Amino acid sequence: MGDVVMLDKPGIPVSLAKLPEHMRDGMRLYLEAGIEPGGFAMGVLTNDFKAAVGRADSINSHRLHDWMLWVHNDIPMLSQGSPEIVSAWMTRQRKKDRWVFNFTE
Repeated sequence: MGDVVMLDKPGIPVSLAKLPEHMRDGMRLYLEAGIEPGGFAMGVLTNDFKAAVGRADSINSHRLHDWMLWVHNDIPMLSQGSPEIVSAWMTRQRKKDRWVFNFTE
């Protein structure tokens, strides 16, 4: 699997390369299949940075700025912002009408 996610919405690539390597698979599964990520990533996705900081490992605690920029600039607005939005994204991705991703190198 590569570090770029292509949405089936034309021309909207989502790069995972900006994230720590050990977090990319979890974010790929979240974006593609609606699988809930761990507590740190959920804190980031739902804008609960208090939870994110409290659950960050030693790598992610130094990369919070990168995470903030990635969420703000690189992923669909329908996939981040509040617990309700994130929950709706996971539900939608688990259904037949989910957004389809094409992972490339």
